[in-house]
Amino acid sequence: MAKNFKRKKFKFAPRFFIIIAVFLLLLIFLLFKYKSSKDIEFSDPLPESYMKKDLDVLIDLVEESYMNLPETLRYNNLDFIKSKSNFKRLISSKNTDSGFTGQNAVDTFNEILSNLYDKNVSVVGKNEYMELVKNKLPVSNERMATLRYKNIAEQEEYDSYSAFEVEDFDGGLYVKVKEFNKSDLKKESEIFRKILEDNEDRENLIIDLRDNDSDNPAYAIRVIMDNINTKNARANFYLAGKTKPVITKDLSDLGISSKVIAYEDSDLKIKDYDKDPSYLINFSLDLKDKGVAYDRVFILQNSKTKNSADLICQAAKDTGFAKTVGENTAGYGGNLDSQYHLLPYTGLIIKMPLGTGINPDGTSNEDVGTSPDIQMSDGDSMAYNLLNSIK
Repeated sequence: MAKNFKRKKFKFAPRFFIIIAVFLLLLIFLLFKYKSSKDIEFSDPLPESYMKKDLDVLIDLVEESYMNLPETLRYNNLDFIKSKSNFKRLISSKNTDSGFTGQNAVDTFNEILSNLYDKNVSVVGKNEYMELVKNKLPVSNERMATLRYKNIAEQEEYDSYSAFEVEDFDGGLYVKVKEFNKSDLKKESEIFRKILEDNEDRENLIIDLRDNDSDNPAYAIRVIMDNINTKNARANFYLAGKTKPVITKDLSDLGISSKVIAYEDSDLKIKDYDKDPSYLINFSLDLKDKGVAYDRVFILQNSKTKNSADLICQAAKDTGFAKTVGENTAGYGGNLDSQYHLLPYTGLIIKMPLGTGINPDGTSNEDVGTSPDIQMSDGDSMAYNLLNSIK
């Protein structure tokens, strides 16, 4: 006689379903993380999607860290942040069937960044990248950057000549410094010092920095200021920044020290309230009394005097080792270091100033520049006019 078997029903406890749900959620999370990591794998050539993802990153960086958005709107008539869709269309127009080469990506992002008021914001070139590597690359994903910059060409260096033009005026020596080149600083310093020593009988020294926009603080200090009698003075430069700065360069060998304080704790305030800074950076430059002595030193400046040339003008005005003559400069002299940010999908590095310079009267140095001690119209006869005025 056959036996009747009753099928047993298994009951699952609620805890079982909870475990299964947690397991599935964990699996989904891991798959998402894997997919995200795959999105940021190195690619060459670069797909358009990577360029647009890094544009999103770039726009956020500019909004969070760049101080001169008010000037960009005021003088370039452009709301950079709201122009994202236009920039994405630009990327699409630059795309090819094979995507973007590393150099094409550099050129495209630099074209976008050229819309900013501050022309010192750019993609780091290969030469500068190699210098950054020597000093420990200040970005999070060094591997990605290294792979990208292997496929970018080095910039050619053309400045292997001396940049001085010398004239002997009645009652003064005139030296035009066209640019601060990147050749042998020791050799350039020796040339400049010999010019000064050979003409030490002159009463007045005129150094012409008009139209000089070189970005080379070492040249400004080691070649120019170290060879002028600067009277053991200390020059101070102040920057206001949005994000807490990381000083990437060791500037101690140039006699420069730095400190960072909360902006709310500083006595110096910027008049442009649209900037809303959080930190104040103070660079101090110790000048040594080891240069060639002239009775009077004058520095000529104009609206195109910028970067490290403006550094000299600021230092002269702050310490009095020379009288500055001419027009307001274009500023930027106090930005002795930069902030660096990695674009995670392309591996390119963006550099921008640490902050905006603040003049002693609270105005923005990038906006109004460095005012001269003696106001004088620009022109070919400025040096003659100056000498005639002081006779």
